[in-house]
Amino acid sequence: MRVLLCGLVWAALCTWLPSSAVADLAPAIQADLYLVQTEEYLKEKNYVGAREAMEKLIKLAEEHKLTVPDAFHFKHAQVLSLTEEYAEASAALHRYLEGAGQAGQHYREALMLLHEMTEATAAPQVGSTFRDCDDCPEMVIVPAGTYRMGSPASESGRGDDEGPVHEVTIGRPFAVGMYEVTRGEFAIFVNVTGHDSGTSCWLYDGGWEKIDGRDWRDPGYRQTSQDPVVCVNWHDAQAYVNWLSRHTGNEYRLLSESEWEYAARAGTITARYWGETEAGQCGNANGADRQSGFDWAVSCDDGYERTAPVGSFQANGYGLYDALGNVWEWTEDCWNESYSVAPSDGSTWDRGDCSRRVVRGGSWGNGPRYLRSASRGWYDPGDRNSDYGFRVARTLDS
Repeated sequence: MRVLLCGLVWAALCTWLPSSAVADLAPAIQADLYLVQTEEYLKEKNYVGAREAMEKLIKLAEEHKLTVPDAFHFKHAQVLSLTEEYAEASAALHRYLEGAGQAGQHYREALMLLHEMTEATAAPQVGSTFRDCDDCPEMVIVPAGTYRMGSPASESGRGDDEGPVHEVTIGRPFAVGMYEVTRGEFAIFVNVTGHDSGTSCWLYDGGWEKIDGRDWRDPGYRQTSQDPVVCVNWHDAQAYVNWLSRHTGNEYRLLSESEWEYAARAGTITARYWGETEAGQCGNANGADRQSGFDWAVSCDDGYERTAPVGSFQANGYGLYDALGNVWEWTEDCWNESYSVAPSDGSTWDRGDCSRRVVRGGSWGNGPRYLRSASRGWYDPGDRNSDYGFRVARTLDS
């Protein structure tokens, strides 16, 4: 029996009949009701509702051996594509093409939509994770979007260099390291390439002092291979991402400053991705805590005096760990004292004082003022510091 198109009378029935009464109707009539319900949802642009009504109709047709018009499968595919269920949309298109063939009314449209669905299912999905090799950093796909970069004048701890607040649009998804680059990952790079990362590093012992004989292997405190690498300068970070690019055939790089803040905020507008105040810092970030002895420390204990193994604290909403705290992270950008004429498209700001490079995120040695999403600093790109590391980004294929 063929499912029939419905008239306005069925729209009234769909609106007024309870689900128990609908179940008492003949299967063909129930199917007609679901068709009308689908049309009403589509008029309202309620694609989730339309999809659910269509799936009820398909289930009903399978149970009672009703014939569903080929055009219905094409419309079902369109709705599934609008709700971003691409694999299911492709399956619905295959059903349409098998039934209608080349003579089908929507044949060419179906082929075009199938091509789009094939590309969509092949592309990395936002929120998914991957590694390009066994020794590569684990990456998270961060969505495209728009956000307000910088901090309002009312934000506690704000610096003058955090404004003016301006809108930035990240036009395409990109991949970000789930963790800061670890000491173990950096060791693999050095062993393969023979990279010379220097043997002097700034250490803190009641004050900052540049110490010869200290480097990423021995930064002056104990680390594991899962701790973030420190005592690496901007040039070391560039050498690492260039090696990753050659090693994998994909474009690895440092994040731009605006990409960094976008990824760290993860859709939040508060001072920190876990909230407005420092409350909760010890569960979310490795900063200066009670055991550090610093005057600017918070009153809780996060369990680590210096660096912590990556992933020891709660991730932000994009699945990134230690976006605040643990170590400062090098970015690609040159330093500018304010965001006047800053790029609004997420690109690297390669103008300004390029003898200084922007660092973000704060570290184990910093108080709450620096563990904020908008907090920023700079450092000489040739210097190494025992609380400076980096995180990588990867451009995704279009």
